[in-house]
Amino acid sequence: MLLSLLLAAPVRAQTSPATVPIVGLCLAPELTLIPEVHTWPKYEPGENAAEVQRRFEQDWAARWREPVSKAVTVDLLRRLILQRDQAGLADYRPDLDLAGLEWRAITMQTVRQSPYLVFEATAADLPRVNAILRWLKIYCLYDVQRGAIIRVTLTIVGERDE
Repeated sequence: MLLSLLLAAPVRAQTSPATVPIVGLCLAPELTLIPEVHTWPKYEPGENAAEVQRRFEQDWAARWREPVSKAVTVDLLRRLILQRDQAGLADYRPDLDLAGLEWRAITMQTVRQSPYLVFEATAADLPRVNAILRWLKIYCLYDVQRGAIIRVTLTIVGERDE
């Protein structure tokens, strides 16, 4: 029941409509749990994995790549990064090549006999702050049966540089 509710209503970050003008584009601030990324079972590729990947990438290119690239600004990145670490973005200007992303399916869940996949890509390396390496990640929730992306989530992922 909870899973079907998650799929039915996109999670919305607390941002103004002017900041995220694309329906289905969600912002997840750094360190936010994204249920379909962090709790779903790991994806095990089946015999039609290449075809599913091709259809996903076609939908990304046709409907999502351009609007998402226009939406990613320094102000948007500041909303995603922890307040204490925003100083590192002072001179940063995102240089995104969303056409050349390397997508990989990471999790999968079946709801009412319809499979959903989550695809992941690293869109940009962000400035290092306080020994933390950060990346802008894009997660796409993909309805395999319909052949359509139903939600795109932007977030920051980081790890300590040892």
